[in-house]
Amino acid sequence: MPQPFDGTHLPLAGALIIHVRDRTARSSHGHLPEAPRPMSPTPPIAPRKPLTHTLHGRSRTDDYAWLKDEDWQQVMRDPSLLRADVRAYLEAENGYTEAVTAPLEGLRAALFDEFRGRIREDDSSVPARDGTWEYYERYREGGQHPVVCRRPAGDPASEEILLDGDAEAVASPEVAEPAATGSGGYYRIGDSGHSLDHRRFGWTADTNGSEFYTLRVKDLDTGRR
Repeated sequence: MPQPFDGTHLPLAGALIIHVRDRTARSSHGHLPEAPRPMSPTPPIAPRKPLTHTLHGRSRTDDYAWLKDEDWQQVMRDPSLLRADVRAYLEAENGYTEAVTAPLEGLRAALFDEFRGRIREDDSSVPARDGTWEYYERYREGGQHPVVCRRPAGDPASEEILLDGDAEAVASPEVAEPAATGSGGYYRIGDSGHSLDHRRFGWTADTNGSEFYTLRVKDLDTGRR
């Protein structure tokens, strides 16, 4: 026969409910449980698209050959030509990397500032004399590209700027309009040098990270390029 509830004993069902609630509210050590951790970003998975190559009577299958654009040489020169499916996957990989490393942004910035703090930003090279001129490079504080200069031998006050790398980068369409040009805002000066008669100055520049450099020549008498 069922026993009446007198307040001193809990029915089994009620005891189980309270016990379960108590365990969910506290851990085995008597502390409140930790807040649930945010879900980790899901890495993109490249689909497999088998492509079989046969050479010298032997066949091999590459599931990921599709990630290499058939016109990769042209893509290196003009990134906007990259095939849409390859671009979408690479952007997904980049997005995943940014999401996973986002908690390290503060550390990354601190390391960058520390490295930069150990470099003299307004440094310059030793002038190299060639005939009646001395040629050298210098950097300005906060700048990212070299400023190539010359001056008459023995006359430090008469500096002539042959190439202002920072100004060139800002004026470059690939840097000013990275979305339109597909360059990502990249600019890098390669080699530079003057002609034997000191009347012309040439330099190369890579404007999209492809390591294909364009040669430019400047007439030092007229400033014309």
